[in-house]
Amino acid sequence: MSTRILNLTIVLSLAVWVNMSVNSVAQTTGSSKTEQVSVPNNQNNSGLFFGWVTNLLVGLGGGSIGVLITLFFNTRLERKRRRADYLDSQLRNLYGPLQFFVSCSQNIYKHAWMIQQAGHEEYGGENWKKYNDQVRSEGIKATIDVNNEYFAMARANNKRIVEILTNNYALIEKDDIETFASFLTHYLRGETEFYESHRLKLSLEVFTHIGDIYSLQPEFAKLVNQRFIEKKVELECLLR
Repeated sequence: MSTRILNLTIVLSLAVWVNMSVNSVAQTTGSSKTEQVSVPNNQNNSGLFFGWVTNLLVGLGGGSIGVLITLFFNTRLERKRRRADYLDSQLRNLYGPLQFFVSCSQNIYKHAWMIQQAGHEEYGGENWKKYNDQVRSEGIKATIDVNNEYFAMARANNKRIVEILTNNYALIEKDDIETFASFLTHYLRGETEFYESHRLKLSLEVFTHIGDIYSLQPEFAKLVNQRFIEKKVELECLLR
């Protein structure tokens, strides 16, 4: 609010100064002789421009100047309102939901990795000798089953992410399209090149030539989190 008042004060002061200057020039023109001075073309053009603005303001009068000032600020406010509405739509429909599901998947993958590491250390490291074959086999199976449940949750989140991107494609920032498209490609590869049991359909040799599949690319997650924060901060600034 203080910034708006300051801007308005500056514009009003400028308008008053122009009117006073014009009146002063009008009063002294009749009794003063004009001395011709040679000036560079850019100064000449600048003088012609400000002279045109001065003549316009004099012709319009104080009331019309007020109308112009009001129109100027109304236009700025309308532009800010449209920007705020667009940011709100992006946050509600795209970057907000994306950030939520990406964060959930990140935490799920992190926890699943911890379980996998713990299972490997317990049943595959030096501790394996303290278990008989049956206990060790059951422990390994339980670890794998629980891990698969967590991966299924992350996979469901990724499916929701794909739906959000598909349904709100028009809200994606131009600079984000390539990274988002790469996420979609990896998701489709994961859904197509693997069975439900996580077993690879392609031969290992062919798969190696194509390259790995990432369930959640680090650059995609980083970009989503970054955009969410940027847009949230910008919207909060516009609404102050």
